[in-house]
Amino acid sequence: MFTTSKMLNQAAILAILCISASAAVFRQPIQRIVGGKPVNIEDIPYQVSVNYFGQHLCGGSILSERFILTAAHCIIGATPDFTVRTGSNYSSTDGEVHKVRQIISHELYDEETTDYDFSIFELEDPITFSDTRRAVQLPEADEDIADGTVLKVSGRGDTKNHQESNYHVRAVSVPKVNQLECQANYIFRAIISEQMFCAGYQEGGKDSCQGDSGGPVVDDNNVQHGVVSWGKGCALPSYPGVYAKVSAVRNWIREISNV
Repeated sequence: MFTTSKMLNQAAILAILCISASAAVFRQPIQRIVGGKPVNIEDIPYQVSVNYFGQHLCGGSILSERFILTAAHCIIGATPDFTVRTGSNYSSTDGEVHKVRQIISHELYDEETTDYDFSIFELEDPITFSDTRRAVQLPEADEDIADGTVLKVSGRGDTKNHQESNYHVRAVSVPKVNQLECQANYIFRAIISEQMFCAGYQEGGKDSCQGDSGGPVVDDNNVQHGVVSWGKGCALPSYPGVYAKVSAVRNWIREISNV
């Protein structure tokens, strides 16, 4: 005979199993800008392309002359396999290519939950700042983002449209979603932690996706609030993009980069 307590315990266990089984399906790295438009690098001079064996893998942002912020899930190989391209509209040509001295991923990064999805690259040689290469601004530690704030996401990932090239950098604007609403959207699918936030439209249609991972999410003042992290598919209704929250690790960034 099942008591109410036993039934509740079994329901809780079932919920945890559902979350665990579904996480691999729903927690997909973000790889493209969907519903966006081409922009010039002069408009987003903090944007970089993280290359792996010379090919675009992820996005990133310039913290200072020597440091780049990207996503921890982008680190799929050894340090010498990575380079960073700055100052270019394109993922594979123009601009300057920088060798990476070391890669520091956040010590609390969790591959299963994608929590604390942050890595910092230290470059071998400093970036020479210009109209196409500038450091992004950062928020204060634990600074919140008001619901509905329009955020710009940029990158060079897949566009989901054969008539739109992902070779040229693109950007899309999406509103920040209420945290509880986002957690409800992903319930039984994945965990939205306090080190994450969501942005997108309930009806879908605009989002970041494969190849955009690690790229910056900024407000109208070019303050970077997020790092492109993961989501269910791309631009799907009821499933906004999930971003790593920069203000949650602001002190960690300062300790490593002195920024």
